Amino acid sequence: MEEIKKALANTYFLKECEIATIPNKIVKYQDGQILKQIYSNKPYIGLVVKGKVYVYAYTEDGKALIVSVLGCGKEFGFVSGSLEDKYKTILACKGETTIIWFSKEDIINKIMLKASLIKKFINYLEDKIAFLIKRIETLTSLNAKERILTFLNEFSDDNRVFIIDCSRDEMACMLGLSRATLFRELSNLKNDGILEIRNNKIYIND
Repeated sequence: MEEIKKALANTYFLKECEIATIPNKIVKYQDGQILKQIYSNKPYIGLVVKGKVYVYAYTEDGKALIVSVLGCGKEFGFVSGSLEDKYKTILACKGETTIIWFSKEDIINKIMLKASLIKKFINYLEDKIAFLIKRIETLTSLNAKERILTFLNEFSDDNRVFIIDCSRDEMACMLGLSRATLFRELSNLKNDGILEIRNNKIYIND
């Protein structure tokens, strides 16, 4: 119960939607399990309560990119249809993961009851779609070094420190690179003094 309260407190929309009155289903998943099939019959909104969900997108040339990593309190499913118009997307669990599923129709109906939520919802959709498409197109148009630096700058903190909380294979997938290319370019950037790598942290110096 505490995990659910914590997740709801971190949400963008659901904390304002009086979800106690909305039917839901809590499902536990194993590491690597695919979530995409939840959309096959009826659209649902998912909320990550525990674990992580990786959002993969496949470009026209077949490259798989991790375009987003969803942790506790992150909602997903609002823009799935729009993104799938251009890219094939798959959602997969990282570690043991707990998701609460809500009917998308029920959530939208709650949002439509409040003018403030409608505006927030429209802005969210515009920003989310723009971010995902820009991320995919940017990563596929840059060389390996540029992809790495763009990625690290996007996900580093205010002190320009990136915390490594994934494997090198997962990071390579996020960048659409081979593991060997990622290692080589990180080594080059380190030797050039642009990056420092210490204790599962990458410090950006440039």
